[in-house]
Amino acid sequence: MNNIADLIKFPVQTAMRERSLILNDLYALYTSPQEKKLRAKANWVKYCSWCKEKRLPDSKTNQSFFRRSHHYIKEMPIKTIAILLARLSVTDLFYVLSVAKDKAHRQESVGQFIIGSIKPK
Repeated sequence: MNNIADLIKFPVQTAMRERSLILNDLYALYTSPQEKKLRAKANWVKYCSWCKEKRLPDSKTNQSFFRRSHHYIKEMPIKTIAILLARLSVTDLFYVLSVAKDKAHRQESVGQFIIGSIKPK
């Protein structure tokens, strides 16, 4: 009887449960305020180079055109990140999480690392 009570108190960690916990931690790092600031800075640099390339002045209409272009870095939903990271095993996800935490501590882009860790087929 004690074994059943222990199982109820401490549920067994399955690979699927571990994967969901790791993905939630990664998404929390990806949507952190620090990451949003870094994404906004990167978008501003891209916007300036886009304006120089097209020889356009800075205006609200040009900013809205840029936001609709494919150059603008958008925040992805958790579903998309889960689908992109589905190829990695749980042990690899532990490594990705530890490096992402290190990058967040160093004030570097976590999103860029997460997207860069996805290997094409």
